[in-house]
Amino acid sequence: MKKVRGYIKKIMGIAAAFVVAMVGLLYQTVAPVGITIAEDTATKVHSAVMDDLKKDSNFNEANYPSVADDHSLQVIQIAESSDGELFVYVYQPCNDTLDLVASSINISQNMEGDDPESYHNYNLTLLSTQGVFDKYRVEGITLKEDVLRYYSITAIYRAFNGDIDEGSTDDNTIEQVAYAVGQLWTATTYQGSPIYSVRYLELITVETKHVGYIRYSDGGLFFQKSTNSHYVAFSTDRQIDDLLEVEMSYTVQDKSSVTITQLGTPKTTVSDKGDPVKYDIVLTKEDVFKSLGGGIFSEYYEYNRIQAIDDFRANEDLTDDTLSALQGQEWVLRFCETENSTSVSSSGEGIGYTQTEITTYSVVTSVVLFRLEYEYDGQIYNLGVVDNISRGDLIPDNNPPDLGEIIDDIFPETEFFENIFGENSGIPTWLKVVILVIVVIIAAVVVLFLLPYIVQGVILLIPKILNGLWALLKGVGYVIASPVLLVIWIVKKVRGDYD
Repeated sequence: MKKVRGYIKKIMGIAAAFVVAMVGLLYQTVAPVGITIAEDTATKVHSAVMDDLKKDSNFNEANYPSVADDHSLQVIQIAESSDGELFVYVYQPCNDTLDLVASSINISQNMEGDDPESYHNYNLTLLSTQGVFDKYRVEGITLKEDVLRYYSITAIYRAFNGDIDEGSTDDNTIEQVAYAVGQLWTATTYQGSPIYSVRYLELITVETKHVGYIRYSDGGLFFQKSTNSHYVAFSTDRQIDDLLEVEMSYTVQDKSSVTITQLGTPKTTVSDKGDPVKYDIVLTKEDVFKSLGGGIFSEYYEYNRIQAIDDFRANEDLTDDTLSALQGQEWVLRFCETENSTSVSSSGEGIGYTQTEITTYSVVTSVVLFRLEYEYDGQIYNLGVVDNISRGDLIPDNNPPDLGEIIDDIFPETEFFENIFGENSGIPTWLKVVILVIVVIIAAVVVLFLLPYIVQGVILLIPKILNGLWALLKGVGYVIASPVLLVIWIVKKVRGDYD
């Protein structure tokens, strides 16, 4: 039985090698022989980049000149190690004059890279550099044990450099700059030696992008809760008739802000709550978000996760700066919601009065698109994306909610009453009386519903008002009584001198 398994395994290896060879013939093959990496697992000493590259008989150093003004990153080879690590070899033309270190890379381990939630952004660690060549280890990736192993690479990144990179024209911050890769690597092992082949993939590039959020009130009588609806608006180098599905990633860091006010002077301390959490998600055309509702006077909001830019602008009360930033954008992704809450407490009185305000909120960073599935001219495309990793600022992109507008949304407009109770309404008097009674009953129910909130607000406010008045009265009393007390003191002093 063991011999049979051995024959089967050998046949599968030969078949896999044949498949990889055929792929290399059908498409451009960069490394048909490949690199065998046997790392020292005991000491974790990694081999030098040039030593690895020269193991490939197709490698020619003369094809990679030093170019001072070329700041690109170009993936030229990958390799799996015997220790289960994945290495990426990068040609960086300006290395001799400006050492730009790669920071991360987008990889899918599926054949076409188009399965939902297949792409991930992995950090890179620099292991070796020689001339214009760098060797990186891909952090956090788990190598598969399949006979054929796939690595679909869409983009490689480096940190933003203000000396050579053009920054964002709006309030956004570019965290990492993307360089297109568009390579599908296939790896297999034959008689203990790896064989690699590569073919090139079609990509779509994000040309303009704006990350921001819309703030909605979740009520509470005094508007102490709200929801931030985070979005990214973008345009690409290809025409899109209908956007069907998007694969993307973002990171959320929960925070807490504590403001203590004493003697009219506030002092704020901001701290992180836990570690940042990275989310890789897929949005579809059918996805809809609906608010669950909140306290009294809360806003109701509902929207599609994927929106055309015109629909987004028409349905949100955006600031002038936001409208300017959205010029030229084509699509909007409403990708997540985070909560804001504020609580206020106080202690002491007079000059010892202290107010403490605690706000919890979340900051969204590292927003990047991985894959777009879309329709154009009747044909469906499913392409990897080249997109800078960026973040927005902490200011909402919409105008603050107006209490009057919220009330108008909840209660009928005055025209409603005019149409019913007006002289020209045509409604019989007896029916007007019935309607009026019903309106009064509804109003009474609303007042009864609001009463606990009003009482609670009054209970919270009265002690603060009384403390303030008491402190003010004591201060005025001291000022008025000071001359009298001074005269009494002088009189007593004089009497004491005569005694």
